[in-house]
Amino acid sequence: MKIVSKVHAYYKIQIQHIIRYCTNLDPRKTSFAIAAALCIGIVPMFGCTFILATSFGLLFRLNQFIIQSIHILMSPLQILMFYPFVRAGQLVFHLNSKTTLSFRQLPDFVINRTTDFIREYLNIILAAAGVWLIFSLLTGCFLYRLIFLYFTKLKQQKVKAETVTI
Repeated sequence: MKIVSKVHAYYKIQIQHIIRYCTNLDPRKTSFAIAAALCIGIVPMFGCTFILATSFGLLFRLNQFIIQSIHILMSPLQILMFYPFVRAGQLVFHLNSKTTLSFRQLPDFVINRTTDFIREYLNIILAAAGVWLIFSLLTGCFLYRLIFLYFTKLKQQKVKAETVTI
């Protein structure tokens, strides 16, 4: 439990730094960057989140610090969400695995039937990515709106505090 509390404290500090940094920026772009990073951070394809986040940030001219730091903070959730996305992809796209493998059979399947393994793996990952895309489009819009409201409220409080001190 001590490790969990230390990890929680670390994430809390990192998120506080990001929010403090974001209060001086445009709420629309900041909200879009955060929502995009949250959605990109749970892509069910390991190793491509950095490229996706960078490309998305450059394409829409978003703050790279925000998008990269938040998508990196999402890495544990990406690992946790991998299996649910795979299972949902199999259910939504009606993929039935042709082979049921045990851990002892897996090396033989990979070595002797490599093309079958790659084809089956790609089908499963693409189905999971399809489910992720649907999920991200739905939740991304909701997250953007929620985060935008939060940052506009923070900006209004900051302006109000500045006018009071003057």
